[in-house]
Amino acid sequence: MSTLSALSLLLALVAPPDWSGRYTFFESFDEGAGFWGYELTLEPDGDGYVGTLHIDGTQTMSRYAVRGGFLYDGPEEDRGESLDVIFDGYEPENVFEPFERGVVLFSLAQEDGGVIRTVWGAMEPRVADPTLSGVAFERE
Repeated sequence: MSTLSALSLLLALVAPPDWSGRYTFFESFDEGAGFWGYELTLEPDGDGYVGTLHIDGTQTMSRYAVRGGFLYDGPEEDRGESLDVIFDGYEPENVFEPFERGVVLFSLAQEDGGVIRTVWGAMEPRVADPTLSGVAFERE
């Protein structure tokens, strides 16, 4: 293996994941009588990401502007392995206003095999136990 190939491989292994894209999460209860669909979109913006989070479902129409950032304060080499989704404001169609600007709604963590783990923050799922982190959002 050439030095250039080895360097490229090393950079690929240590580069933080690209979080841009569309993510969805769906939850329901009582055989679908109550349901919520979440759609998160992120695009690169400087050192982080900007995007929207839309939640539609039973008595719900939430429209949030969000930022994706790295508030993680651990070792520098681990920075970027998780992304904090930070509330940045309300879009015009939004119905309720439960959050203040700057709070971490949830974090996404890249796991082996491309699995994304959700760690809930100020926002909690409607059905699942919010104290548990696990697979919720999936990248499309």
